[in-house]
Amino acid sequence: MYILLIIIGVALIATNIRAIMREENNFSKAMIDAESNIDEVDMRIVEIRSEFAKTITELQREINDLKKVNHTEFIEKELLEKIDDSDISISNDEYINTLVDKIDSLDDNIFLQVENMDEVMDDLKEEEKDSNPKKDIKSNSLKVEEVKELLGEGLSEESIAQRLNIGKGEVLLIKELYLK
Repeated sequence: MYILLIIIGVALIATNIRAIMREENNFSKAMIDAESNIDEVDMRIVEIRSEFAKTITELQREINDLKKVNHTEFIEKELLEKIDDSDISISNDEYINTLVDKIDSLDDNIFLQVENMDEVMDDLKEEEKDSNPKKDIKSNSLKVEEVKELLGEGLSEESIAQRLNIGKGEVLLIKELYLK
C-alpha cells in the first residue's frame, strides 16, 4: 500500500509541475499585455494632466483679471458713495438745522405758555387767599352751630365727629371754647 501512495503522490506532483509551466507562460503573456496597457494608460494620463494644467492656468488668469476689474469697480463705487454721502450729510445738516429751529420756536411757545399759566395760578392763589378768611369764618361758625345742635340732641363727641367729618379733638375744642 505504501507503494501505491508513493505512485499517486509522484503522479500528482508531475501534473502540478506541468500546470505551473503552462501558467507561467500565461502569466508572462498577461504581464506583457498589462505593461503595454499601462504604457498606453500612462500616456493618456499624462495628456489629461497637461490639459488640466493648461485649463487651470487659464482659469487662474481669468480669476486674477476679474479680481482686478472687481477691485477697480469697488473703488469707483466707494468713491461715488462717499460723494453721495457727503451730499447726504450736507442735506442732513440742513434738515437738522431746520429741526433745531422748529424745536427752539416750540420751546419759546411752551415757555410763554408756562409763564401765562404761572400768572394765572398766582392770580388764583391771590383770589383764594382773599376768599378763604370769609370761608373759614363761615365754615367755623357753621361748625359751631352744627356741633351746638348735635350736642343739644344728646349725641356723644365721637358720633358728632363722625357725622361732621371732623376730629374728636375739634369737637371738644368747639364745646369748650364756643359753647361756654
